[in-house]
Amino acid sequence: MVDLLTGGLDSFIDFQDQLASLQAEIQRDIGALKKTVRKNKQQVLPALEALRRLLWYSRCLGDALAWQVLLFDRKAIAALMRGNRPPVQQETHSAKAVFALAGHLLSQQFGIPIVHDITNWLRIGDITFMRPGEESRSWRFQTVELKSSLDQSRITDEGLVEATVTVNVYSNESLELSTNVDKQTRAALETPTPPETSSKRPYKQDRRLDKQFRRLDQMVSRRDMKDNAITTIDGIPNVVFRLPHADTHRWSDFRRAIRRARRDGFSCFSIDQFIGYGIFYRKEGVSEEHIAKFREPFIEHVQSELLEANGGHAKGFLLVRQIPLKEEYDVEGFPFMRFFSYDIPQIAVADLLRNRLLVTATVNYGRLDAALIDQGFAVDHEDSGYRYSIDVAWPSGETFRLGIPASHVSREVERALYEFSGLDDVVQKVAAVKRLPEMISYEEWGASLESKADDDG
Repeated sequence: MVDLLTGGLDSFIDFQDQLASLQAEIQRDIGALKKTVRKNKQQVLPALEALRRLLWYSRCLGDALAWQVLLFDRKAIAALMRGNRPPVQQETHSAKAVFALAGHLLSQQFGIPIVHDITNWLRIGDITFMRPGEESRSWRFQTVELKSSLDQSRITDEGLVEATVTVNVYSNESLELSTNVDKQTRAALETPTPPETSSKRPYKQDRRLDKQFRRLDQMVSRRDMKDNAITTIDGIPNVVFRLPHADTHRWSDFRRAIRRARRDGFSCFSIDQFIGYGIFYRKEGVSEEHIAKFREPFIEHVQSELLEANGGHAKGFLLVRQIPLKEEYDVEGFPFMRFFSYDIPQIAVADLLRNRLLVTATVNYGRLDAALIDQGFAVDHEDSGYRYSIDVAWPSGETFRLGIPASHVSREVERALYEFSGLDDVVQKVAAVKRLPEMISYEEWGASLESKADDDG
């Protein structure tokens, strides 16, 4: 992102516009190819799969840009991830108007924009701006919804389409526009914040607006949840734990392993004997035959580094994943760092894209189970829903048996896997629930559970 902004404001918007055009082109090719599947299935399917993978990677690139624009704020990104993933937008006047407006507001110092349609993650609103504050190291995010209409269009002598489009900007937060925006533009952009009661909102000409404002309201509530506190949204208590230490990433280990793989065709390393990585490299592209050549050293690595016979670590099951992340393994509502953001040489990122570099990751859950038991958790291997539980004690003497959904633990494991973090990062995040009595009294906790039970009933 810094490199793009260094190239000028136009280059930052042009990059997003060109990425959207690429995605639309890939989607058109997918649509055309799908029509021929029945006629020539065996020949078409590999090409169709390659196009779908390319489309997934292109939107992951949009996610990587959002990751930077939104300053690696998982809470803000997760708040915008709710709902279904939108389809790829075709190139229309309205789609182009989104980028034109993003560029205009960027030039007016309204904030740094990320256009949602180029991402997998951002699903509420059309553009989110990172708006630097007046004080050092302060900022805020603002999401806007756009509605556009075509006024007129013509085809030029060069065969290009020139169009005049009216764009209305809506937000459930105050739009503080720069004083140097001309009056006509200001009148078009400056929309009053809707009142709290949806029935009074003056947008009856578009029934969807009221629904979209409700989604924006819910998004802001989740985005602005206080850290280490209980926030009730729609009657459901939510808690966000902010740990005192930052996430760690073993980029130096990964970079060394990449260099060895480029030299020898294969390398491996492990993190805390918890996650083992096998790195395969082949200039012509990694194939099954190439992986098979290194089967024995790979298996030996897994056995020696992950499957310890002592300490009970061998009792846990193994989770195997591939990097880059496959689309079917993405976790809804929980953003993982995309491989475009890895702290590795750009040539390695290009090798991952072109299948010259392939990474397999193997997780031994037995190591995690043992570490959580040391933290006071009970592990029930028979319960697939709530595998982990712990007694949380309040200073007043009351205790509560808290079950941790297995999905909450597994997503932290996958985050560590795709972000090259260690065992302690996962344990600290899961064990953060022990801090619950510091945030809420036992009486308030009981009341919140009753409220949730009433809503579920």
